[in-house]
Amino acid sequence: MENNERYPNPSGGSPLLFISSGLLVLLACAYVGTWRSPFLLDDFPSVVENPTIRAGALAALSWDPPEWSFTAGRPLLNWSFALDHSWSGLNPAGYRLGNLLIHVANGFLGFWLILQILIRIGVTLDNGRRIALGAVSLWLLNPINTVCVTYVSQRAESLMALFYLTTVGSTLRGLRSSPSIGWSAIGGAAFCGGVLTKETIVTAPLVSLLLIRFLRGPDGSPFRTTVLHLLFIYAPGLLLFSAISVSSGLLSRGGIPTLDWSLSEYLIIQVRAWGEYVRLAIWPAPLIFDRGTTAASLSQFPVWVGLLGLPTLFFSVAGLLRRKPAGLPGTFFLVLLLPTTSLLPVVGAPIAENRLYLPLICSCVAASALIHRFLPRFFTTVLACLTLIFGFLSYQRNVDFTSAESIWRDTIAKAPLNHRAHGSLGVALLSKPEGATEGLEHLRESVRLEPREAETHYQIGVAQIALGALQPAESSLRECLSLQPSHSMAHAQLGLLLMRSGKVADSVPLLRKAVELRPERVDFRIALGAALYNRGEALDEAIACLETAVRVDPGNHEAWLHLGLARSKDPRVLAKAIEALEQAIRLKPASAEGWIRLGRLLQGVPGREAEARACLERAASITQQSQPR
Repeated sequence: MENNERYPNPSGGSPLLFISSGLLVLLACAYVGTWRSPFLLDDFPSVVENPTIRAGALAALSWDPPEWSFTAGRPLLNWSFALDHSWSGLNPAGYRLGNLLIHVANGFLGFWLILQILIRIGVTLDNGRRIALGAVSLWLLNPINTVCVTYVSQRAESLMALFYLTTVGSTLRGLRSSPSIGWSAIGGAAFCGGVLTKETIVTAPLVSLLLIRFLRGPDGSPFRTTVLHLLFIYAPGLLLFSAISVSSGLLSRGGIPTLDWSLSEYLIIQVRAWGEYVRLAIWPAPLIFDRGTTAASLSQFPVWVGLLGLPTLFFSVAGLLRRKPAGLPGTFFLVLLLPTTSLLPVVGAPIAENRLYLPLICSCVAASALIHRFLPRFFTTVLACLTLIFGFLSYQRNVDFTSAESIWRDTIAKAPLNHRAHGSLGVALLSKPEGATEGLEHLRESVRLEPREAETHYQIGVAQIALGALQPAESSLRECLSLQPSHSMAHAQLGLLLMRSGKVADSVPLLRKAVELRPERVDFRIALGAALYNRGEALDEAIACLETAVRVDPGNHEAWLHLGLARSKDPRVLAKAIEALEQAIRLKPASAEGWIRLGRLLQGVPGREAEARACLERAASITQQSQPR
């Protein structure tokens, strides 16, 4: 019979329940303002422009994602967004509530795992609960984690952490005395779930192996048996990871950026990254939404922190191998960060705060244990003060997320040479009627800092179109395509611009390419169909293109309108043209253009002159009502 004192129920004790409830209230207060925050950056391809999440949860699981989506190769992440969409549509608040619930669940799982480890290394139950609760409190309210809760698309990190903690916790629980098939099955299933969420869970087998090696000691045969059992748990997930990596090209996202940086610059950047992560783990400030890709130098403070911190982390590994408990936090901090730092660095973002989400638990455990060791009489007071400070800092940080403009202004204030921040702020300002001038200034500053960024040239082109500067806009869009020939939006915008300039024949190849690159975009098909029938050639192709558009999106008023106009040019399908225009009017009865187009078409149909007059009169009435008084 097992000793309940040694292997406790982690939820036991009314004081623990009381403190946990207070912690949840504080957490809710820290994130109360995020419900008004908009979608940002990667949220648009992951959620707003992701057609698969609108197809239902089951369809999202079986989806072969396009490479432009942040959920590519991550079907379970995509599935979770589909669940949110099923009840909240495109309201960002629903997705953030999902993120917050995952974060809270991770807190409970973290408490369970930390307590397991502390009890196994000889810490008493009461002290173990205190240290674990202190660590989880610091972690849940740490302002660094706001980026994984408030920034919707970073659910990839928190959802992966949910599976990671479940995997390691179940593995330890299953191998506590003798291998347990039930717990092992839970661990294996959770690992597979993590693989389907984010590829960085691949370090979980190593973490489990090191933990079990530490807890059991080098006692020969039992350890070899454990290794075989771990293979049983993790082999299916590792095979799944290999299959996904090959099929979706996940490994190609990393790599040493030799084109932009020399080997010495690259090494300095990686040391700087480690220094930043160590510094932020000690104190979470300043926080920067996007840290950019600028090169580092030996004169920068984070580089020296990295030079000093890395040996400390490696000494932690040595301590772990010698079964020193002090080596646990540093070792796992190092292992958890390795997949995205040094081993597989992400070229576009050498440093990103979201990568600290899971490793941060290690530093919080170390902080809680040190306070408990050196300030035992003031442990509760110190932890309460730190938790309140972190809660306030989280609330403050979430204020920056209340609008796209505010988060990018904050980023520029802290990283003025970040070209992506200037470009993103420019886009945010262009959405405001009074922000066109300042928006263009930031976009041009972005080009000055990084002239090879295709997206910035595209956004400048869009802004110039809005301001009526068509010739400069054409030049900007062509520059975008020269840098990134696969930029579908640039193809579409340039095609529409040429149509607007009367160069219909020149627009068709561009619009065809846009449809080829993004076949799910109904607006691209509408534009191509309109270009084809306006050119007066390839009418059958135009009708087929627009018929596909209404089939994909039967509630699209514009698609039905253009289908009716295309069919009206072919006397053989005049009746179908009328039906299409009537459907367009049913979808949007207040559209004067729909009534005008239908009225003019009916004027040429014998016996329907009265209907034609009624349509034109209705159009005139709508136009008159829309005039300002």
